Amino acid sequence: MTHERSLDDLGLMQGTDKSSIRHGYLAHYDRILGPLRHDEITMLEIGVDRGGSLRMWLDYFTRATIVGVDIDPARAGLAGDRCFIEIGNQADAAFMRAIGEKWRPAVIVDDGSHQADHIMVSFNALFPLLRPGGVYIVEDVSMHHGETGEHYRGQAEIFPHKAFLNLANQVSVPAEDAGFDRGLAHMTAAVEFVYGAIVIRKRPEPEPWPIPRRRAIARQADRAELWVFFAEFILRNGGAPSEAVECCLRAVEREPENSFFLHVLGQAREAAGDLAGDLAGRLVMARRVPTRAEHLARHRLADLFVDVFPYNAHSTARDALWMGLPVLSAVGRGFHSRVGASLLHAAGLGMLACDGLDDYRRRGLELLADDGAGLAAL
Repeated sequence: MTHERSLDDLGLMQGTDKSSIRHGYLAHYDRILGPLRHDEITMLEIGVDRGGSLRMWLDYFTRATIVGVDIDPARAGLAGDRCFIEIGNQADAAFMRAIGEKWRPAVIVDDGSHQADHIMVSFNALFPLLRPGGVYIVEDVSMHHGETGEHYRGQAEIFPHKAFLNLANQVSVPAEDAGFDRGLAHMTAAVEFVYGAIVIRKRPEPEPWPIPRRRAIARQADRAELWVFFAEFILRNGGAPSEAVECCLRAVEREPENSFFLHVLGQAREAAGDLAGDLAGRLVMARRVPTRAEHLARHRLADLFVDVFPYNAHSTARDALWMGLPVLSAVGRGFHSRVGASLLHAAGLGMLACDGLDDYRRRGLELLADDGAGLAAL
């Protein structure tokens, strides 16, 4: 069995200050990033310096593409096999978004200017474009205190370690507004503080079809409290409120005086009523038409075809594209969730093939904003 060197050993060999003889980050990173070591991912590091950490990442991530971002054009010479250099300023939000969209990294390490406002600009631009389940690391936050902290504050109103502490509070208590952007907080799975650095984990891709599997378990267990928990799960995950009501009724039938069961039943009934009222007059169920020509003609009534996930539309999406109706599709891992992307690329609309559900939602909102200005530009 071949012994693999630890990330710290590799860091020592390549002379990076992240190793145990300087900052001591790498033992933490090995634990956090180890599961990705042999995956085909893209890893992006802000701040290249002499290239020691780039060499270390190339040694550690055996199949990854490594991207370095630096403001100094001279660093472009460090590019090589599996290693690319992007020259630009991490304080430029537009530049950082473009880099994120180009590379869609699974791991990002900010070891750049260390200036507080630059750190937050980069995070706000890149975190939405980090792959689901990805890891974002901000280094050297211990610099943000005392006289050194004021030197590195820039235009930031709050130091990064305090901002990310607010994020941690908002993630652990979602109902609390700790002052961090709610959209970014919703994308965040966890925030971990280690000596001198902060690790922010992005939520993984939502489980496809989470309700049917749990429904089968609930039926098998057939416990009153589980039916109520399942009803709450249905309401949180976009299931049918009518099914949540049915689940609650199963539980209330067994324990009619249980105040918690009655409370959730009330929520489910309210959701079912709200849904009916909200969709009234807006949801149009298409009737069956006798000919294919009539079916195709109906596509002129729509502005956007929203594909399903994880099982993409096949001939239905093809018909929409044939009739000039743009299709927005999320790309998954299996064949069944990549058909939409194949059709879009063949039609010259690859920009509508979204990399996961987060990108799918973001792109859909962009297209529909300003009365569909994004659609008009296609």
